[in-house]
Amino acid sequence: MGGAKLKKAEEFLIAANWNLLKSGQSGGGDDRAGADEMSVTREELERFTASLNITFGRLFMAQNRPQAYEKALDKLTRGIYQECVEFGPESIYVCPSYFYMGQLFMQAQKGVNAKAFF
Repeated sequence: MGGAKLKKAEEFLIAANWNLLKSGQSGGGDDRAGADEMSVTREELERFTASLNITFGRLFMAQNRPQAYEKALDKLTRGIYQECVEFGPESIYVCPSYFYMGQLFMQAQKGVNAKAFF
């Protein structure tokens, strides 16, 4: 993927993250985040956050820079944790995220870690 496309993807992800943060700000005792403004539940926000973390991790992987490795590792770890909390660690819904983590370790020449995730 070219640098211009990666930059555009990063801009879209930052905008999505901003919207997600704004939607989760309204508190209250209701199980719905900002129930008067929108109809997104706390569980949906957590699912979107997990998906966004995984996508950010994939973006940082695609950048293939040394400083991006730590960011990708952090985002993928957070996303996988959130998915495991929601679906369970052995769920088929978490399999793609495990694969991306394995790919990240392969890029970093950490074959043992990659094998554990594959």
